[in-house]
Amino acid sequence: MKQSMVAQMERALNLLSPRFFDAFFVRAELIIRKEKFEQKAMITGNEQGFTIRQGQQRSDVQANALIPYLVHTARQADALDLHLIRRNETVIVAANDKGTKVRLEKPLGTQTADVQDLLDIPATKELLRVLSFTDHKGELRPGEMRKYHQINQYLKAAAPILKQLAALEHEFAVIDAACGKSHLSFVLNFYLTQLLHCKAHIIGIDISPEVIAAAQDINTALGYRNAQYVCGSVADYRYDGKIPVGLVISLHACDTATDEAIALGIELNAQAIIVVPCCQRELLEQLQLHGEAQFMAPMLRHGFLKAKFADLLTDNVRCLALQAHGYQVSVQEFCSPVDTPKNTMLRATRYDLDDAAGYRTQMAARREYVELRRLFGITPQVLHPLFRPMRQESDA
Repeated sequence: MKQSMVAQMERALNLLSPRFFDAFFVRAELIIRKEKFEQKAMITGNEQGFTIRQGQQRSDVQANALIPYLVHTARQADALDLHLIRRNETVIVAANDKGTKVRLEKPLGTQTADVQDLLDIPATKELLRVLSFTDHKGELRPGEMRKYHQINQYLKAAAPILKQLAALEHEFAVIDAACGKSHLSFVLNFYLTQLLHCKAHIIGIDISPEVIAAAQDINTALGYRNAQYVCGSVADYRYDGKIPVGLVISLHACDTATDEAIALGIELNAQAIIVVPCCQRELLEQLQLHGEAQFMAPMLRHGFLKAKFADLLTDNVRCLALQAHGYQVSVQEFCSPVDTPKNTMLRATRYDLDDAAGYRTQMAARREYVELRRLFGITPQVLHPLFRPMRQESDA
């Protein structure tokens, strides 16, 4: 293979390299073509790295030597095909003198058919190209594979809520809080309008003028007329539309921006709120142990573990805030940590309870929040006002 094409393949393999080293890896099958001959090799994991079997020959390589081995093999060949087989996906890398192509044979996760193939159907070809997930040939860009998986898996997790929402409200607004370039909301726009046939109105909010301008350019390229993008903070945004807000979403909004998205959804009485938090530092800086929580001191001695606990505490307070306002909440990992370590999703939907049952549920969430404040000395700036007193309750 030409040196330039080998370098291209090496870049693709480096982007895919985490997929060789996690618990999902099963094996890799290698097909080496030179002149009229074809050789096959099998790559499996061992305690030190990898075992490579080619015919009767067997060799072991250290983990950090696998990519160099594949690159060296490509230099000696006319073409090389690699099938990276994992428990929940198969990635195919095909390299020759015309270039390197990367194809996902199975999306991550066990998914229903309509969601599983959503981003791999003819109708999404232009959408994926404009969003830069694919190149001009329709091939998935290696550098975009992680983002592609995140969006696809977010949609998979959100699909039941979206279908329920579509059944309840034919026309509604979707607010993407801290939207960035709005890749997620563009995919949701497609799913809601073209597959669920809803009259969805998309609103993206972000504090960065540059990303809002980029989102507007994408919107123009796609020709969507049901979307608008607003430059400003989520906390300062005021919705004045006449259409009810059906959904508030957020993907990796940093620190308290996720809290602002939750507060906005509650304020607008949204039917559903789906958020995936990113960095969470506010409660880490406040965290102290009081009363019977003192026994946890050895568990929080190390900074890394303390930060992990603060993340859990933050997300738990977020769940309580939603429950305190009449939402049923579920928490799950929505994609592989290989694609993003920030893979915790909070899904909240309004429940239909009678006044007494709803009141008891909301009061219980408020009492639990008061107890967490007492034990850990926390006062989250955005979330704390959401636990305002109800009836005869006083907020500690």
